Amino acid sequence: MAVYTILNEDTINTILENYNIAPAKDFKVLGGGSENTNYFVESEDGKFVLTICENKTFEHSEALATLLEHLIANGFHTSKIVRDKEGKCITELNGKPIMLKWFLDGEVLEEFNSGILEKLGQQIGRLHQVKPLEYLPDELSYGVGFFHEVIDTHIVPDFSTWLAEVQQYINYNVPAQLPSTLIHSDIFCNNVIVLEGGFPVIMDFEEACCYYRIYDLGMAIVGTCRNGETISFEKMNALLKGYGKEIELLPVEKESLPACIVYAAAATAFWRFRQYHIFNPDENLKNRYLEMKNIADFVRSVDLEIFKTGI
Repeated sequence: MAVYTILNEDTINTILENYNIAPAKDFKVLGGGSENTNYFVESEDGKFVLTICENKTFEHSEALATLLEHLIANGFHTSKIVRDKEGKCITELNGKPIMLKWFLDGEVLEEFNSGILEKLGQQIGRLHQVKPLEYLPDELSYGVGFFHEVIDTHIVPDFSTWLAEVQQYINYNVPAQLPSTLIHSDIFCNNVIVLEGGFPVIMDFEEACCYYRIYDLGMAIVGTCRNGETISFEKMNALLKGYGKEIELLPVEKESLPACIVYAAAATAFWRFRQYHIFNPDENLKNRYLEMKNIADFVRSVDLEIFKTGI
């Protein structure tokens, strides 16, 4: 649980007053998140999540808030921003951007059943129909174009060699003409709130960009359809069934799905290695990349025909 900024009751109530919200009856730190400090706050006016953006600029924070409001305006269910008395979506606390959102009363589950996955697939399809905002980047912040940041280090030579080989595999098997749209790019179970009745709400659009929609599906399969260090094809087919209710994938996307699953797993392995070996070395987390490496290797080892059953 990441906690960088400690707030007391007086500070929280000062913030709430700026939003015309009654004083807090209860508040507590929320778990999850490696870049923000999050507090659950309850008052007579409702339940909220107060987020202190520890490592974002005001520009980045405002862009995220604008995206969330854009999604809500287009009928997509996600976090809803609360604006302050002056109409601002981002305010300030000790030089750090803060935002207030309505609390979604649900659960973060470690794994999803087929019913939730089908609904999640449908939500991803709805997301992919929302027009991207012009300022969104057109590349992944930890995509194949950044793999050299680990490959060139040779901190773990075997992994550098593997990542370079997978980079070639991705470049060969993921065609540049794949359809792009607004994607989340990080749909793991811990980025989804499951409401009563099993309705999944996709949260945390920190890494949103305009990129291949089949990559987003590949990442969602990696993030929500795992069975240990393999993929559950039953779960994958449920996710794809839901997606198909909203969008019919093109033949080139169907052909590219296995490679995009490999891409998503390799990109996550790259991110974890870079994070815990280079940016923020952590002895306890330094081997987390291996889980995703093994997923990528598993997908490359299976008969490609198995991926066609659910599309």
